[in-house]
This record gives sequence, C-alpha cells and structure tokens, in this order.
Amino acid sequence: MTMKIKPIFIVSIIAMLALTACNNGTNEQSLEENKIREGTMQERNRIVDELDPAREDAENEELNNQLGYVNYTRDQLENEEKQNHELTLDREQMADYITRTILQNDGFEELATLVTDAEVLIVYRYDHEAFNEEEAADIAKKTANSTMPGFYDVYVSDNEALINDIRSLHNSTTTSEHDPIVEQIIEEMEKTDD
Repeated sequence: MTMKIKPIFIVSIIAMLALTACNNGTNEQSLEENKIREGTMQERNRIVDELDPAREDAENEELNNQLGYVNYTRDQLENEEKQNHELTLDREQMADYITRTILQNDGFEELATLVTDAEVLIVYRYDHEAFNEEEAADIAKKTANSTMPGFYDVYVSDNEALINDIRSLHNSTTTSEHDPIVEQIIEEMEKTDD
C-alpha cells in the first residue's frame, strides 16, 4: 500500500510544481502587462494634462505676471555679432487690445481698429448723449497713442460707413498692394475729422 501511495504522491507533487510554475509564468506575464498598461495610462494622462486649457491659462498668466529684465554693457553689445534685433508686434492683438480698451468707456457702441506697420485706424459708433464728438475722438486717439509705439500715426473717425472698409482689410498683410486702400480710408477719416 505504501508503494502505491508513493507514485501517486510523487505525481501529485510534480503536478503541483507544474501548476505553480505555470501560475508564476502567468503572474509574470500579468505583471508585465500591468506595467505596460500603467505606462500607457501615465502617458495618456500626461498628454491630457499637457492639452488641458486650464494649464495653458496658468502658464500664460505666469508669463503675463513675470517682469521683463535685461542687463547689457556697451562692450557686450559691441562684441555681439551684428544681428537684426527687430521688435515685432502682433498687430491683431494690438488692434484687439485697443478696441476692447476703448469699448470699456460707456458710450462707445461699436469699434473697428486696423493696425498696419505704421498707422492705427479707428472707426467707431458712439452714443452722442454720452459725450460729444471731440471727447469721443480724444478717448480713441489717446488710447491708441498710449498703447502703440510713438512712431505710429493714429487716425480716428466716427464715420460708421468706414467700419466695413476697415473690416475688408482684416485678413490683409502689410504689403504695398493694400497701401492705396489704406490711404483712401485715411483720406476719408481726415474729411470727417475736420
């Protein structure tokens, strides 16, 4: 009887060892799959986090709150390679800023602003009871002058018909082909300014 038990016992132990070995292989495979899933989920979460608009707003706010600082000596500038250090303006952002700032004044109802490479054209519609023509022009002109570099010429008008003329140039570039159109608008603005 002990002889028969031994082979059954040995076969049982071998079967248990085989199952344990298979189970370990499955566990190792499952662990590897879990690591891959975790890596994929972490990558997905990182991408979602990077694309989150709230994060971008926080980064932009941090940049907007940051001070601008530069320090050079004359020697540093003289030793630096002659490079074109040209300041560029985002004309659309400047036009947007000027328009929004002027519209914060009660009485202005509609405003179109065009910023070229040397001019700011502002045409507005306003409530004549809120302020007179001179006050409206003064507010518009002072706002643009305080926003833009000093070499910009600022033209303002309450000739509402010119709003569509300015709007027609909104997708244009600062090329010479649009100069005559801009000059015509300026001439019309100066007529109403008199």
